[in-house]
Amino acid sequence: MSPDTTTTYVVTASYEYGCQAVKSIIIKVNPKYRIEYDTTIIQGDTLKVGNLKHFVTGSYSDTLKTYKGCDSIVITNLIVSDIITIENNFIKTYPNPAKKILKIEANGLINNIELLSINGIVLQSIMVNNKEVTIDLNNYVQGIYILRINIAKKIRIVKIIIE
Repeated sequence: MSPDTTTTYVVTASYEYGCQAVKSIIIKVNPKYRIEYDTTIIQGDTLKVGNLKHFVTGSYSDTLKTYKGCDSIVITNLIVSDIITIENNFIKTYPNPAKKILKIEANGLINNIELLSINGIVLQSIMVNNKEVTIDLNNYVQGIYILRINIAKKIRIVKIIIE
């Protein structure tokens, strides 16, 4: 028996010598929580839902626990893109992972770009004032780096991998 609404059950127990006990039990069924949303991340980023991580385009159904211990279903329609949109401006970084060079393109003016270590240390600062730029990566070792891109007075953070 699996009720889906709050229900009262009457339980009758028989004991020795023909005695019976009757007890009413109310089973309260908490509602199922279901959330569905669409989101986009940039190639190389990871979306965390609870303790789960998603980084490939697709539709994901994850079951989490509410603070009361009930199941909560989160449906995520994820798109992974190499293009970032910032208020009608896009930024494209490629290739990622990169080996020798990294290209950055935008449909708006890129003011400046900073290349940071994974620890947040600024390794290179580039004044761009153009819609595209190529960064020479030959002086950097393999690893994960952060780009801080300033376009149209907005800052966008992009994780890149140098192979």
